[in-house]
Parts: sequence; C-alpha cells; structure tokens
Amino acid sequence: MTDKKLALATLALLMPLAGGAAQTPLASPEQIHACLNRQDELREQRADVMRRIDAHEQRQDEVRKQMAEQDQARQGLEAGNAQALRDYNARVQQLSTEVQSLNQRGAQLRQEQASYNQVATATNQRCGTLRYKMQDYYRVMNERAAQGKAE
Repeated sequence: MTDKKLALATLALLMPLAGGAAQTPLASPEQIHACLNRQDELREQRADVMRRIDAHEQRQDEVRKQMAEQDQARQGLEAGNAQALRDYNARVQQLSTEVQSLNQRGAQLRQEQASYNQVATATNQRCGTLRYKMQDYYRVMNERAAQGKAE
C-alpha cells in the first residue's frame, strides 16, 4: 500500500471517532447526579401511581362482586314487597354512582400514568445516552452511597 493510501485509510478510521466525540460530550459529575436523582424521583412516582392503580382495581373488583350480589338479590324480590323494591333500587342507584366515580377515577389514573410515561421516556432519552468517565461515575456513586441513596 502506498503512503498516500495508508494516510487516507488512517484518516477514514479516525473521522468517525472524532465525529462521535464531538456529538456527545462527556457528562459532568453534576449531570450524572441530576440524572440519578431524577431516576430516584421517577422510581418513587411510579411506585405511587402503581399503588393507586392497584387500589383502584381492588375497589373495582369489590364493586363487581357487590353488583353480582345485587343481581342475585333481584331474583329473590317479590313484586308485592314495596319496601324491598325501594331498598333494591336505592342500592342499584348507589352502585351506579360508585361505578361512575370509579370510571372517572380510572380515566384520571390513566392520564397520570401517561404523563408519567412521557416524563420517564424523556428522562431515559436524556440520561440514557450520557457518556461519562468511569472515575466520575464511581465518585458520584460513592457520594450517593454516603447519602444513603440506593442504586
């Protein structure tokens, strides 16, 4: 290979390395801290949203059981017992109101979950591509451990 071809081949190998380094600078320890702290916050937010969703689903199951019990109670109603019919209708109305409330709460929880997902995705895109020196990362992790922050 001639010297000119060797120089061009070497230059071609170095170009991607130089271009890649210019595109994504190394993150500072402060940026690493910020990303890890944001991940901690998101972890807590996710746990909170999931707890509320689980509680909501449990309440939905309870109302479904109550509705099934109410349906069985309907079969035992006597047409001539006006008080039993009034009680039954009042209970049906109460369950209907609860179902409407649960539906509204479910829509709100879905919106909260979607908002959380958007924030988490943006954070992952921003923090997931960080480049850093390992010594900076270890220093940050040691600082976090000293603060009692798990990772």
